[in-house]
Amino acid sequence: MRHLPAPLHDDWSVSHVAPQGTATARAGIERALFANALRTIRRRWRLVALVSVILAAAWTATVAFLPKKYQATATVIVDSRQPETIRFERPLVPEQPIEIGTMASEVEIIGSRVVLLRTVQDLNLTANPEFNPHLQPGALKSMLSEVVDWSVRVVSGWGIPLPKDDVAPPSEASILEDTLDTIRDRLAVAPVGLSHVIRVTFTSQNPETASKVVNAIVHHYTLENVERSSRRTREAHEWISQRLTELRERSARSAAAVEKYRAEHGLIKGRDASIVQEQISQVSTELLRARTQRAEMEAAVEQMRASGLPELQLGDPTGAYQLLARLREQSSVISARYAEITRRYGTENAAADQARAQLADVNASIAKERDRLRQTTLSRLAVARATETTLSRTLADLKSRSEAADSDMAQLRALEREAATDQDMYANFMTRWRETGEEAKFRAGNVRILSEAAAPITPSFPKMSLFLPIGFVLSFGAASFTTLVLERIRPGVRSPDDLEQGTGLQSLGLLPYVPKGNKFLRQMFEESVSLVLARTLLPTGATKPRSLLVTSTLPGEGKTTTAVALARAAAEQGMRVLLVDADMRSQALTSMAFPEGVSHPNLADLLQGSCTSTNEAIVWHERWGVSVLPVEQLPNAAMRLFGSGAWEGLLNQLTAQFDLVIIDSPPVLVGGDSWHLARFAEITVLLTRWRSTAPDAVAYAVSQLQSARATLAGAVLTMVSAAEYGSYGLGDSLAYSHELMHYYNRRRPRLH
Repeated sequence: MRHLPAPLHDDWSVSHVAPQGTATARAGIERALFANALRTIRRRWRLVALVSVILAAAWTATVAFLPKKYQATATVIVDSRQPETIRFERPLVPEQPIEIGTMASEVEIIGSRVVLLRTVQDLNLTANPEFNPHLQPGALKSMLSEVVDWSVRVVSGWGIPLPKDDVAPPSEASILEDTLDTIRDRLAVAPVGLSHVIRVTFTSQNPETASKVVNAIVHHYTLENVERSSRRTREAHEWISQRLTELRERSARSAAAVEKYRAEHGLIKGRDASIVQEQISQVSTELLRARTQRAEMEAAVEQMRASGLPELQLGDPTGAYQLLARLREQSSVISARYAEITRRYGTENAAADQARAQLADVNASIAKERDRLRQTTLSRLAVARATETTLSRTLADLKSRSEAADSDMAQLRALEREAATDQDMYANFMTRWRETGEEAKFRAGNVRILSEAAAPITPSFPKMSLFLPIGFVLSFGAASFTTLVLERIRPGVRSPDDLEQGTGLQSLGLLPYVPKGNKFLRQMFEESVSLVLARTLLPTGATKPRSLLVTSTLPGEGKTTTAVALARAAAEQGMRVLLVDADMRSQALTSMAFPEGVSHPNLADLLQGSCTSTNEAIVWHERWGVSVLPVEQLPNAAMRLFGSGAWEGLLNQLTAQFDLVIIDSPPVLVGGDSWHLARFAEITVLLTRWRSTAPDAVAYAVSQLQSARATLAGAVLTMVSAAEYGSYGLGDSLAYSHELMHYYNRRRPRLH
């Protein structure tokens, strides 16, 4: 089965594995990326620690040399009841507590120009270089000034007349405004939650200066509040004095007008109103009571007509309802007794006759009492109706008498209201005039200092308890990020998963890099080669493949060494193996097998026809235990020889003679030799050097082999660093862990 190469990216990672469009895949990708990042940091912990220490030290030094700033805080409280200039006994708007808008206004007043100006003048802050920017030349300004002075001296030495310096020094007004701007920038004013407390904070490079400035600000704020309150009180007292005489005269005139009108129209005043109005009120009350009684009696009569007996007792003045209730109770008892007698003895006996007689007497009494109660109810209804009629006539007569005086009373009430209003206003103004007169004698406001600021001991900036942990965290983060970036920009494929995702080829395994003299890595290498061989020769059809092409993307990826190792592993399994050196450009296999050189016929001779017997060209290699077909260097003739039909026929002849023919091919990206060789080999294995070969190059090599219709068995990662790959934390990297290395390296007892 052939695999088409998947598009390669600059970085192969697990993010390209999960199918798009599913939340599960995205969650798996995120977990995989996070785990990969943790593995990278753990693997490169020395680099992370070194960079973290360097950055943390630089951060600590920077923080230590930052200019220190101190914050001093004072608090003031605004009373919930503000002083009122004019207070009425019945104010139109009730007193309200301090609202958010009022607190915001007080905050703005604290930072106003008036308060800050008084503070600057009180403490002479214009002479302090910390607040007066004109006294702070600064490093850049000093350097420019020196350059200008030097230029002036040079030009003056040349005798060139210089223009006069018309730049005037800053005025006192500009100095004052700039100082005020600096003070305003360092001042922070804010209410404390929903309370009436305002927190005032000032920042300075000197702790004593910070406390002095903030205390001066809150002091001048309270003074300004007192002056504002006193000024408002004085203005109100003067205005009330002007209005008091006018209100006194108007009140007297309105009271005299009321008495004059009452006398002229003969309007006699009762205890609460006029006599007629009091009578109308009394008769109306009695009429309402009579109508209520009449309605109750009518309801009783209606119930009596409907059920035969009124249910409303209406006080039961005669006790008729109680008597009727007792008679009904007796009737029920006698009926029950009669029913019991008839049940036992029948209806024809003396006891039954006696019970029937008693029941008839009780029912007759009930009927008589009900008739008497009906007559009593009708009589009471007639009395209630007569009373209602009499009261209605009396009320109508009183109303007719009252209508004549309504217009006069209306005018009188208007005059009385006007007189009462004038009197109330005069009394309120008189009371407030006395109060404002007393308030004007002393200074008071609705603001007081809750706590003054003390000189701070520790700086507010920079806060070591905050900056140092942040610096350590940022240092570790930057170091980790740097490590991850360095890890990402390293070229090459990192794992078999990356190789499969980038090429679409099956990963046949990893071959570790073996330094000289490392026996246990040599053993791991040989076992890995055996595993690669087993996966490569896995039968795809009826028979196992008999020709195997070993190639790589670029030179230096261990192609020849891997081909020799595969041949030796196959020979150890009892197969007759032929190792063919098909690289006419480097002749690496021939040089490795025969360092002294080759004098007999070789592969080139067989392809050119100068030698017709393969037995003459094939040489047995005693140390490897395989047959070798060497080659000579013919770089210019390689494409022509392998592209001819002679190579196909020779390969068929060799596969018939040996169990397995392993062909050491030139790299895919070097010439076109491997393209011709892969066309006729039964299977092809592509080698990629670990963390070295660029992914784009591998992808291009795969596309070249697929264009030749080569049967790609898979790809192999070569020259893998066992120590580094073992720290990756991947599934296959466990084979290179310390535990496995210890397993290979431990001594085993000899068998005798």
